[in-house]
Formats: sequence, C-alpha cells, structure tokens
Amino acid sequence: MRWIALLGLVLGACSNGDKAPADTDVAVDDTDVGADTDDTDAVADTDLDDTDPVDSDTGAHMWETDSGGGGGIDTSPDPDLDGDGYTASSDCDDADVDINPGAVELCDGVDNNCDTVTDGQVATFFPATGAPVDQTAAMTGTPGSPGVATLRTAGVLQICPGVWFSRVSVQSGHVTVRSFDDVAYTALDATGAPVGTETLRVNGDTVVVHGLVLLNANGPVARVSPGSTDVQFEGTAIADGDGGAGSGGLTIDANSGVTLVAGIVKTNTSTGAGGGVSVGANATLLADGTVFDGNSADRGGAVSVGAGAVVELIDVVVRNNIAFARGGALWLEGSGSLTVTHGAFNDNTATEGGALWVSGANAALTVDGSTQIRASGGGAVVLDGVGTATMSDLLLEDNSTAGDGAALRVLGDTNLTWTRGIVRTNTAGVHGTVRVEGGVVGLSSLLFRGNLTEQGGALSVSGGAVTATDCTFDANEASEDGGAIHVLAGTLNVTGGVWSNNFAVRGGGLFLEGGTATMDTVDLSTGVDDNTPNDVELPAAVVYTFDAATSAVCDPTACL
Repeated sequence: MRWIALLGLVLGACSNGDKAPADTDVAVDDTDVGADTDDTDAVADTDLDDTDPVDSDTGAHMWETDSGGGGGIDTSPDPDLDGDGYTASSDCDDADVDINPGAVELCDGVDNNCDTVTDGQVATFFPATGAPVDQTAAMTGTPGSPGVATLRTAGVLQICPGVWFSRVSVQSGHVTVRSFDDVAYTALDATGAPVGTETLRVNGDTVVVHGLVLLNANGPVARVSPGSTDVQFEGTAIADGDGGAGSGGLTIDANSGVTLVAGIVKTNTSTGAGGGVSVGANATLLADGTVFDGNSADRGGAVSVGAGAVVELIDVVVRNNIAFARGGALWLEGSGSLTVTHGAFNDNTATEGGALWVSGANAALTVDGSTQIRASGGGAVVLDGVGTATMSDLLLEDNSTAGDGAALRVLGDTNLTWTRGIVRTNTAGVHGTVRVEGGVVGLSSLLFRGNLTEQGGALSVSGGAVTATDCTFDANEASEDGGAIHVLAGTLNVTGGVWSNNFAVRGGGLFLEGGTATMDTVDLSTGVDDNTPNDVELPAAVVYTFDAATSAVCDPTACL
C-alpha cells in the first residue's frame, strides 16, 4: 500500500548519514507495489507535510487495510474485526461474527442483536446439527388461539421466561424442551386449543422436559405417545388440565416409559381415571421427589395404574386429591405393580380408599421406607383380592370412614404381609380400624393406639386368616364390642405382644362373636393397665381375665 512505500522512503532518508540528501523526486519502477500508479510520472509522492490523509490522486485513506482481501487486520479507527458487516462502534461484540445489530435474538443468555436486551421472550431450537432455528413467531399465540412449535429433529428447544400461549409437539427422539432460566417463570398454556389437544405431546424416545410450567384450562396438559421410552420431566409443573374422560394432567400411553423428578402435578381433573397421571397398559412411571396436589377423578384422583403397568413412587408427597369412587390418591385395578418408598399421603379422600385402592389377583403392592398416610377420608387403604401385598414401616394416622376399616380394609383373597408400623388415632363408623374380610394377613411388630370404632377398636376380623405377632394394642376403644379386637368369623392367631388399656362395652381386649382365636404368650396386662371391663368376652356373657404370658384357644363357647 502507498503509506508503506512512503514510510520506507522516510526511513531510508533518515539513514543516509553523510550522504547527500535524497532526491525528492525519485523515480520508481512501475512494478513496485509502493508506487503511485495514478501519477503519470510514476514518481512516489513524498509530501509528508500534507496533513490531509487522503491522497489527492486516488482519494484512498492512508490507513486502508492491506491489499487483496487476504485476511489482513483492519487497523482503522472503526474496524470490523469479525467481518460481519458491522464496525466496532455499532457491533456489541466485534469478535463474534454471529453477534451484531442484524442478528436474530436467540434464547441463549447473550444479547445477539445488540439492542441492550439479553434474550427477552424468545424461543430457539438448537438442532443437533445445523444452525439455530427461531421458534418465537411459531410459539406466539393468544389465550384463544395458541401457537405451536413442532420439533422433528434431535436438539434442544430453549424457551426464555414468560407466559407462552403455545403448544409443543415433539416428533423425534433425543430432544430436550427446557426453560432457559430455572428461577424465572416459564409457562406453556394451550388454553383455547381444539378439544383433546395437549399442551405438550411427546412422540419419541430419550426426551427431556425441564423447568417448565405446563397448563391447559380446557384440555389435557401432556401426553406421551405409545412406545415412547425414557421420557423425563425434570422440575416441571403439570397443572390445571381438564381431560374429560381421560387424564387431565399427564397421560402415559401403552408401552411408554416416563420419569418425573422434583416436579408437581397439581389441580388436574378427569371424569374417568387418573386425574393427575394416567399410566397406560404395560407402561412405566417412576416419580421421584414429586408432589401430587389437588387432583381429582372418578378413580385415582392423583394416579391411575393400567393393566400390567409398573409404577414406583419415591419420596413423593400426595395430598388433597379426591376420587369420587375409589382411590383418592392412587387406583390400581386388575393387574400391575405399585411400589411406594418413603411417601407422605395427606388429606386424600374417596368413597372407598382415600389414599390407595388396589385390586386384582395379578396386582402387586409394596409400601416401605417410612411411608405415612394421614387424614384420609373413606378409609386410608383398600386391598381387594390383591395377589401380593407387602408393607413395612408404615404409619396410618388420623384416617376416617363412616363404614369399615378406617386405616386398612382387606377384601377377597388378598395376601398381605405387614411388618413394623403404627396405626394411631383412626376412626371408623362401624367395624375396625383394620378390617379383614378375607385372604391371608400377617401382621408383625405393629402398634395400635388410640383408635375408635363401633366394633373392633383396633382390629376387626370377619373372614380369612389373620396372624398377629409381637403387636401392641393400647388404649383402643369400641363403643360396642372388642376394644382391641373383634372376631366375627375366620381365624385369629396372636403370638406375643401386649394388650393394655383397651375399652369396650363387651370385651375390652377381645370380643369373640364367631370364628376362633388362639393366643400364645400374650401379655393381657393387669392393674391400672388392665383392659375394661375384661380381657376376653364370648357371647352369652362368658368372660375371662388373664395375666401376663397368657396362652389360650377360644371359640364362641369357651377359652381353654
């Protein structure tokens, strides 16, 4: 360039030493890149006193970039260093070609278009390969006419905070749909979409939904299509859905697999089964650290479990759910598997089974890990002909029913083993805090205390075979018969344990109206801890008072 040639001449003149001064009109070969090619005399311009930086021959700036566009550095006072067409004075990041005033704003935590606003309410899909795709326009709808983003390739849809009247349809595997900000409120609301249209539909494997609030005031909230596996909802709320006869919250179709982690399923409704979540045939649901609150349905206010489905609940809170028929919190009927570990079920209500209703010879129930069920209306748990039921470390407290079995009702050919637990301050209108009408029931190391019924303050047996080992019956009351236990039919075998301070009009400890009862080394207490008015009473006012370590076999006529 010309300014380089001039600088070379000046430096050469300064180094002449004792030599004669350089000729100020030096001829230069025309091929010299520093030559003034515009002068007809082909002589270099050496007028260094000229303060005008523009050469009068060409109009070129002395600080123009290196010739040929060969990647030289722009050293002008207002350069465009990233070559995006915007100089540094207007480009808020002149080191990044993708950031300039003409760029599309992305949901990425960066001010892409230099408007001084980082993100704003925008949505961007970042495909696994290729350039980002702006979804803002597609997802900008109204309460009566929601938008929709349809994702057909693998990638990540990042949605910036705000209320979006929009749906999202995932039609590919390996997709993440997430709120970009885990603190700010980011909601998708499909209110006004056609009836039966979900706010979120997933049709693909390995899909993650993270940090969103999903709403739909006049339709279901979310659906996972048949066969879609490894679908995870992380820190996501599923709320306010109305599913009609289907689930109002989340429908997990047949053979699909879903994980809910640290989220909430709230105030969804259904006239059928599964107000909060409906798990289809042979599908799977793992809910870890999830809250189910205020959902309602005819069956399974919070969750319904389909035939052959597998449901596991860990560290869940299930509260204020309602079923107008069975299973205020959870309903499983026919077959399938339900496991609850360290759950809290509070204030759920149903006509039968305020917390749990499980039935079916091929059904399986496991409850363990310090689970508590409190304040259920319609009785806490109903097991009807359940093939395998195992419970341990379970607290049943303050549950109630106008009928039988305030804490637990066992029907049909249920096989139940219950080890360690507390049954406390429950109230039944008729028979038994725990009511056994059939099946084989084994109770071990349980405390029954402060329960109140009409017959069988703690335990009522009207069928099946019941074994109670090392159980304590204390301060239970029946307004009529059997302060601790009432047996109408079936068999009762009691080994070890203590009966104390129980009260009834007849049989403070046991009223044996029918069936048989066997006691082996049972401490029936004496003195101030004695049962009132007696330990054992049979029909026709046959009464018995025993001491500690009592062993006897009783039928309605006598205890031997």
